[in-house]
Amino acid sequence: MVTLDVVTGTFLVNSLLALVLFNSDASQYFVSHAFSRDFDMNLGDLECLLRVSMANKHKVSASSKFRDCTLEIFEVPYPIDLILIHIGDLCMIVGMDWLRRFGALIDYKRQLVVVQTPSGVELTIYGEGTRVGSSFCSAAKDRQYLQHGCSGYLAYVIDTQIEGKKLVADVTIFREFPDVFPE
Repeated sequence: MVTLDVVTGTFLVNSLLALVLFNSDASQYFVSHAFSRDFDMNLGDLECLLRVSMANKHKVSASSKFRDCTLEIFEVPYPIDLILIHIGDLCMIVGMDWLRRFGALIDYKRQLVVVQTPSGVELTIYGEGTRVGSSFCSAAKDRQYLQHGCSGYLAYVIDTQIEGKKLVADVTIFREFPDVFPE
């Protein structure tokens, strides 16, 4: 079942691209094990073990936290501590504590979040829609795949059914790879 009571977006977390979920049902803020492997900072212990109820009704335990992380939204840095848990396709979940701290308002119907900068200016974050399952592949996931030795390809797709057809010759070439694309 698709749920619209979350808003997602792609932002920098500790200078890494991350799929971030804003969810007022979450009380804390969390980071995934897979995403946090690239953090260049020490992991600290929580004061006590935390049991987290996930949306799929499973419960997970958390005992570690990254302190003094940075969530960057439109080049504005926001301080955030992140609790380490297993959260599947997401990189990070931002919960009510952080949302309240920065005066955030979530409009689930229009898929947007209004948040105040530390200096008091309002920023509007337009969500990237609801994603279900593992079919989502973000720039953050792409980066992880490339770092682990996977190959990546960039394609330029032209719809030949549209009037005013473009030819391959019309595409600007930045760099040629004759060994990869022989005539």
